[in-house]
Amino acid sequence: MVKDRGAFKKEQPGPNDTVVPVKVFKCKLNQHGNVDKLKARIVFRGDLYTPTTDIDSWNPHATWPSLQLYLAMRAKFGTFPSQADYVIAYLQVDMKERVFVQLPHYWTAHIPDNLKPYCGVPLLLMKALDGYTFSGKFLYEEQEDFFISLGMQSTPTPALWRMHLPGGGVLMVLQYSDDFLIASTDAIIKNKFKTALSTRFEIKWKPHADWFLRARIRQDADGNISLDQHRYAKSVVSQYLPTASPTPSPTDLRKFASPLPTNVVWTKANSSKTKTDVVDLETEYGFRFIEAVGSLNFLSNTAYEELFAIRKACKQRHLPGCLHFQALLYLLHHHRCNSPQVLTYYRNVTKSPLATMLQEAGHAAVDPSFVWFCDSSFGVCDDSCLTGCHVGLL
Repeated sequence: MVKDRGAFKKEQPGPNDTVVPVKVFKCKLNQHGNVDKLKARIVFRGDLYTPTTDIDSWNPHATWPSLQLYLAMRAKFGTFPSQADYVIAYLQVDMKERVFVQLPHYWTAHIPDNLKPYCGVPLLLMKALDGYTFSGKFLYEEQEDFFISLGMQSTPTPALWRMHLPGGGVLMVLQYSDDFLIASTDAIIKNKFKTALSTRFEIKWKPHADWFLRARIRQDADGNISLDQHRYAKSVVSQYLPTASPTPSPTDLRKFASPLPTNVVWTKANSSKTKTDVVDLETEYGFRFIEAVGSLNFLSNTAYEELFAIRKACKQRHLPGCLHFQALLYLLHHHRCNSPQVLTYYRNVTKSPLATMLQEAGHAAVDPSFVWFCDSSFGVCDDSCLTGCHVGLL
């Protein structure tokens, strides 16, 4: 497949050229956490490569806030997004830098005869590869050129593109590398966009999006759109609690009902003294504190009830102590026993729980389509600083 797409050609490198090795992986999972395909890909060893140009590799990608904004707008307009996924995305992008790779010679025992001459010799890259420093940048530039050619406009929100349509309608695209969410208030305009995109790039389409940024997307009969991280939460638990039962017992459900034990106080006095102490605790508990906290931090996009505990754990990433490991272990078991909440974006905001809450609190005149909450506490810190939290609901 790589050779058929003109990804490389035989050429002798010059004295200033570096030949970079490649490797192969991976197993791809679907939205249910099951094996979707054993997707073998040739991957550029970017860790062994030093760029020869001053190209800025940064490019916009969808973020969790941009996904939330996008789905809120889709619920408002009553449209559910389709999903577009590039077929071998980076092989659709021309190289803009002189780079050589070399396929391992031992691959000759596993590949067709017509490809064997390309193993063990330098190859000049003609198309980008996964792992190459600027693959994402080059792909984004191609996509950006396509969007602009159709008259679409970028927005202050990363990777969110829009086109205003007659009558107050809109076509909106949310972009994460080679994965797009596409929705429009006009079905004809949407089909024209899909046709143009399929003409420019090789694309696979899903009529209804179901999986984006490691989160599941669904829509009910009333047009409400929900977003959850249940599958991601299970993967975090299985990674850091590999021997724990995925089906909690009634005793565990009662024991880990709250995110933290009521007697846990996060203080610097309980921190480790040295990095060596931290390594010893990691060996004892079977996971790296900073990695587990990072995984839970991404989960905090929907796990609002656990937000306080996750933020406290984040503050102890430098030199966590035994108490901090115990608290984090407890929090992981809490997630094992309690899936994170589901975020729901309502087609009719007056039927949302938020609108009901405002009415019960005597604030029926407040527009429930955008509400911001904040709170602070001075009683949970040992350095006289407050702990604050805020959440905006659109």
